[in-house]
Amino acid sequence: MPPSDASFDYPFDTLDAIPDLVIALDRDGRIEYANQAARSHRAVAACDPVGDVLWERLPDLAGTPLEATVREVIANRRASRLTFRSAIDGRAYDLRARPYRDGALLSFRDVDVEDRDAPPEIFRELAEQSLAGISVIQDGRFRYVNPRYAAALGYSVAEMLALGSPLAIVHPDDRELFVEQMRKRVAGEHPQVEYTLRAVTRAGATITVDVYGVASEMDGRPVVLSTVVDVSAREAAEAALRASNQTLRAVIDTAPQAIIGVDLDRRVTRWNPAAERLFGWTAAEVIGHEIPIVPEAHAGELAARLTELTAHGEAMETQRRRRDGSLVDVHISRAPLLDADGRTAGYVAILADISARRALEEQLRQALKMEAIGRLAGGVAHDFNNLLTVILSNAELAVATPGAATEELTEIRRAAERAGALTAQLLTVSRRQVVRTESLELNAVVRDAERMLRRVIPESVVLFTDLAPDAGFVRADRGQLEQVLMNLVVNARDAIPAEGGSVFVRTSRRTGAHGDVVVLSVQDTGMGMDDATRSRVFEPFFTTKAAGAGTGLGLATVYGIVRQSDGDVRIDSAPDAGATVTVSLPAVPPPEGTAPDAGPVTRPPAAAGRTVMLVEDEGAVRTVARRILERAGFRVLEATNGAEGLQLWAQHAAEIEIVVTDVVMPGMGGPALVERLLAERAQLPVVFMSGYTDGALDGVETRGRRVFFLAKPFSPSGLLAQVNEALES
Repeated sequence: MPPSDASFDYPFDTLDAIPDLVIALDRDGRIEYANQAARSHRAVAACDPVGDVLWERLPDLAGTPLEATVREVIANRRASRLTFRSAIDGRAYDLRARPYRDGALLSFRDVDVEDRDAPPEIFRELAEQSLAGISVIQDGRFRYVNPRYAAALGYSVAEMLALGSPLAIVHPDDRELFVEQMRKRVAGEHPQVEYTLRAVTRAGATITVDVYGVASEMDGRPVVLSTVVDVSAREAAEAALRASNQTLRAVIDTAPQAIIGVDLDRRVTRWNPAAERLFGWTAAEVIGHEIPIVPEAHAGELAARLTELTAHGEAMETQRRRRDGSLVDVHISRAPLLDADGRTAGYVAILADISARRALEEQLRQALKMEAIGRLAGGVAHDFNNLLTVILSNAELAVATPGAATEELTEIRRAAERAGALTAQLLTVSRRQVVRTESLELNAVVRDAERMLRRVIPESVVLFTDLAPDAGFVRADRGQLEQVLMNLVVNARDAIPAEGGSVFVRTSRRTGAHGDVVVLSVQDTGMGMDDATRSRVFEPFFTTKAAGAGTGLGLATVYGIVRQSDGDVRIDSAPDAGATVTVSLPAVPPPEGTAPDAGPVTRPPAAAGRTVMLVEDEGAVRTVARRILERAGFRVLEATNGAEGLQLWAQHAAEIEIVVTDVVMPGMGGPALVERLLAERAQLPVVFMSGYTDGALDGVETRGRRVFFLAKPFSPSGLLAQVNEALES
């Protein structure tokens, strides 16, 4: 029986199950514990040995090396080992003694066990060839192990047999399991058992083995035949597979795209959280049921695609249905799922919501269309401005001629001025109009224009203004900003029915993705518009008004001005819900101070004796400009392009006091010509004239230079005033 002191740290059930003789002694050599094998040995079986002094109970051991070894272990507290042949039974034993409490723990192993009867030869031949580990356990000790079993644990067969008890290779945490399974087999409770335990190799590593054991007999005595298979690699593979599945599950569950698995019957097998968010159904609602997201119109298409789906999968863009019945644009990547035999068992699909991308694509198409229309409008305006310059200037010159048909010429001039305003709108739409920007307080611009705005709306329409004090400043052309406000208010007025309504003009300031923006919004309570109309309102010449009631350039002009000022414009509207147009412009700091406007110089130019180099490729414009200048007393040298201008300069540089040049010309344009001339004479006065620059003036440096701009179409007085200002600057 085990000692009563609970501090004894050895598993007694295990000790009773092994064939080794185990005896615990106190410091005087008195027996405190003996396991079943020791109590059953013929030398001590007569009575319980506990309490007896070992060498008194077994006098044949007194005075032998065994007694000396045990006393040395007790005295020096160091383990020792001794092999001896017993005088009692004549067998050889391997003694292992180690300190225990204040005494020693002794283990006697019968090393003559190998001399016992070996298993039958036919069994040995079969076992030697087996790929599994095979052992025969009899009387709690190995009677036989095959080479495969020994090699799996890093031992030779002889070393394994010398271990004696199989407990020597069982992991400490699994020994109780092993002893219980051995007991059941020997007792006949479970003649055949299968279980898994951990074994310890000679190198100290732990492996996992499956044990298949059966109770039998050999030489008339009971044995346990065991087949042992190392399943460590299988368990490692299973653990790796579990880890891989967990990783895959985490990837699927956290993916931003919807991932859906479907079998051949179109039943859902997987539905990740992104699919729940995109379509509105939970996984519990759809798994095991027919996939609900395919619109009726696409059901036949899906069935056909599933039968044609190859191992390479497919990708497509289409629409799928949400729980609320709405359709969503999606990009689908789909691939087949194969079973163990390589046959298609279903498919997995990854669906990405591309609604935002489609919207951006539509915006890009709209922007490209606007750009193309703008280029066309700009080109037309350029040529038209040249014609208007000729008409307007000649009409004004003719009015000043005695005897001319003054009334008719005046009408011609007014028509030309109106046509000039129209081309100015075209240039604004195309964003090719030359602008003069400055820092403007938006609230001040609205207040200054408010009286004019009230004149253009009828009494049935009430105008309200709501100006945020902190709206701030923007950088824009004042005339263009006033035009934006006027066009928006007029457009709002025209949308209000005859019985009346309201127009609200508001300003505010907010923080956008790229910094602070100043916001101007114009809201009306009119008839509103549908999505189809709203998508086209910024197109040039598009109008919903009756024929002759509008040019279709109002909102297109607004769009061009705002985009030219690096701003953004949008419209929100629905049928019978009015409309709100919102203009956002980058906020700029307030100007440090502005000098008072002295107004244009209206004095006639001191032209007598002065030479002007006139460079213009359009013959009619060049002729009328020359006539205006010559009538004012200037001497005019003409060139049709920049290259000819350089030749004139080379011949008459000392005489030329001012250059008047077009901007866009074949070959060398005006800016390139002027840069060459200013390199020779930095303070040469220059007047650029054009109604369409196409960005040609963007790189022209004007600071510290006497460089001016005259917009086409111009009048004689306008040309002379600009030339005079340049000469006097």
